[in-house]
Amino acid sequence: MPKFNFSKILLFFLCLIITETNFSAFTQNTTQTVRGRVIDQDSNLPLPGANIIILNSNPILGTSTNVDGIFEIENVPLGRHSIKVSFIGYEPRIISNLLVGAGKEVILNVELIESLVSTKEVVIEAEMEKDKPLNEMASISARAFTVEETGRYAASINDPARMALSFAGVSIGSSDAQNLIVIRGNSPMGMLWQIEGIPVSNPNHFAEEGSSGGAVCLISNNMLDNSDFLIGAWPAGFGNAISGVFDINFRNGNSENFEHSSQLGGLGADISSEGPIPFFDGASYLINYRYSTLSLLAAAGINIVDKDKGRPDYQDLSYKIYIPSKTFGLISIWGIGGISNSEYKSEISRGLTYDNKEYFFLDEEGEKTSSDIGILGLTHTYFTDNQSFIKSALTYNGEKLNNNEDGIIESKVCKINTNDFTKSKFSFSSLYNRKVNASFSFKTGVIIDYLDFSTKSSEYNNDVGKFYTNVDATGNSIFYQAYFQSKYKINNGLNIFTGLHSTLFKLNNKSTIEPRFSLNWNITKFGSLTIGYGLHSQMHPLSLYLMNFTNENGETFQFNKSLDFSKAEHFGISYDNLFFDNWRVKLELYFQDLYNIPIAKDTSNTNYSSEFLKSFSALNIISSLDFVELVNNGTGKNYGTELTIEKFLESGWYFLYTVSIYHSKYTALDGIERNTRFNGNYTLNLLAGKEIIIGANNILGINTRIIWAGGKRVNPVKSPEPQFDDLGNPIIDPITGNQIFEIKDDYTQAFSKQLNSYFRIDLGISYRLNYENTAHIFSFDIQNLTNRKNIRKIDKYDVVSGQYIYKYQAGIIPTVNYRFEF
Repeated sequence: MPKFNFSKILLFFLCLIITETNFSAFTQNTTQTVRGRVIDQDSNLPLPGANIIILNSNPILGTSTNVDGIFEIENVPLGRHSIKVSFIGYEPRIISNLLVGAGKEVILNVELIESLVSTKEVVIEAEMEKDKPLNEMASISARAFTVEETGRYAASINDPARMALSFAGVSIGSSDAQNLIVIRGNSPMGMLWQIEGIPVSNPNHFAEEGSSGGAVCLISNNMLDNSDFLIGAWPAGFGNAISGVFDINFRNGNSENFEHSSQLGGLGADISSEGPIPFFDGASYLINYRYSTLSLLAAAGINIVDKDKGRPDYQDLSYKIYIPSKTFGLISIWGIGGISNSEYKSEISRGLTYDNKEYFFLDEEGEKTSSDIGILGLTHTYFTDNQSFIKSALTYNGEKLNNNEDGIIESKVCKINTNDFTKSKFSFSSLYNRKVNASFSFKTGVIIDYLDFSTKSSEYNNDVGKFYTNVDATGNSIFYQAYFQSKYKINNGLNIFTGLHSTLFKLNNKSTIEPRFSLNWNITKFGSLTIGYGLHSQMHPLSLYLMNFTNENGETFQFNKSLDFSKAEHFGISYDNLFFDNWRVKLELYFQDLYNIPIAKDTSNTNYSSEFLKSFSALNIISSLDFVELVNNGTGKNYGTELTIEKFLESGWYFLYTVSIYHSKYTALDGIERNTRFNGNYTLNLLAGKEIIIGANNILGINTRIIWAGGKRVNPVKSPEPQFDDLGNPIIDPITGNQIFEIKDDYTQAFSKQLNSYFRIDLGISYRLNYENTAHIFSFDIQNLTNRKNIRKIDKYDVVSGQYIYKYQAGIIPTVNYRFEF
């Protein structure tokens, strides 16, 4: 267990609070500016003359937007405020409990929906939808998340994926060391990431080919604007995904004043800067750089990895340049780039002499991994008239992954396996959005990706004493997507959303046409009913299509080149109800029918056992698929119920309780229905937090999170088989003197064994000190407060005791951070 002193840290916070409380008695209250822009949600055009009021302010603080929809309210007291935005003929919107701090101005982008009747009828409705997604056509299985949530939820380390673990239907995908997430029993491979409306490569450090996660997200929350998270039956604007969508937005920098921040903590350093760009009215820049190393935690005696194996390091840079023009439209230049590497060293653990030969062993194989990721984007929005606009983008995605594994060659630790993977993607996308009238609007667009790929894998062959190349493949292709989606508003309480999404993969000319539909009915002023349906598909990692296989005659084939898309039909129905003003309860039922899933073609591949091939399915894979010949004959199904009870932040405290009961099944080559690897059956999350005002302006925050989930599924082992030499004599381990047994997974009962439940308590404490134009934020997070040993995987099977020996997740992980905003 890591050695650190809770009492000293708590004492530090207590002394800090007492000192600042006394000091604040002699200081004046400081204020801040709230600025922003109000636009029409469907046309994105400004709304001049909209009214903005700080609720419960005394005297009343408020203003109206100018001809460009821009507003500014000065001298807003520090603390949390609710802001009401209204405009004649539009549904008013209330932004609740907005944090106004000293270090940075508050900049808002507010979208209003045109009303069909008097706005008085929809005041309560507008106030209740605090988690409503930004994408107005995502009416089911979707919610917005704010920048503040990514930092407020305990042990989220400002990572959107780790924050999403708190939402209904989401569970941990692999281990605490990664941010892979499982959505409704689906493989993490089914996730889509979008940035600024553009599909992008996996934006995570230490990513693997084909995966959707890594150790930590490249995107700092200093860059984030409010964004959406979708987990089922999403609208037609999203494609190439079957489990979920992260739709990430970057915020614009401050176009009036320069602002900066710096942060230092247990995971590294973080600096950011933003401000106006000279000679361009309304233009701004925003840039953020992070450097992180677990060596800082190790120096405090906290080792997430074994201290003798080396530690992972990573750094990343993110930026956005925003230039508005009344003549040329809106121009954004943005990008992210990340470098990460880790080296786990291995040494010879023991040597022995047997049959006149000396043998050496490794307790664990060493490994060296690196990943470099770069994404660049240029986005242009042009308003063709007062009802429509065209938004186009050019992007480049580059990704390079390298992995080396150690082994024993001639009594020395040497590199025995190398894997190099390079992928690039050039994309063009364009959409046309038109608001026909207050009742009807639509959006149509295209996405064209040029994909390029190369991979090489080498392995040391002990029989011949040299390396040989087992994989060497390159190739390219084009992936097309097109979509149309519409919103028809029958009245202020009934909306219908329809759409079509189509794809074409030029490499093998496989294509899809995917209908989408949802209906949202506000039954009362407090409750709404939503139903949704969507057909979704996803292409596989490009490496799978282009992988070369060589037969016994030396002939090379690309067996998987003709693979079709994996497909899933999503059905859902939900009821959402507001009660006690700031409380809500949401119940959702869903069913997902998966088909066209890659499974083994037959059992002829001699590199794998027939039992393995019969039970193999892509639904159980976390990253790239095993290199076997595949066909689209697999099926699967996910179904369940999700309950959310939430109290939005009000009067200084919030509460979120989610429970998911679900089943996830699959069928492979042998036709037997089995549990998927990710069928944990249940997930329960409980979050709560309290903010306490200290003195005039300072805020103490206490947040906790409890996660309780069913264990992942693994393969049981067969009965151990004794090993004999060519003469029929038992093979004896000279160290133990016992006969050697071979242990193999029992694939006939694939994923029938469930690991113990996962349980974790996280705690976060923060203290925000506000001064004139500056803010200091001290935070202390503890992941796994009780130091529970959650099982990560089965390590081995003890023949003597007949017991499994497990490897465990990291224990208690405390991190301390200091942030300075100025």
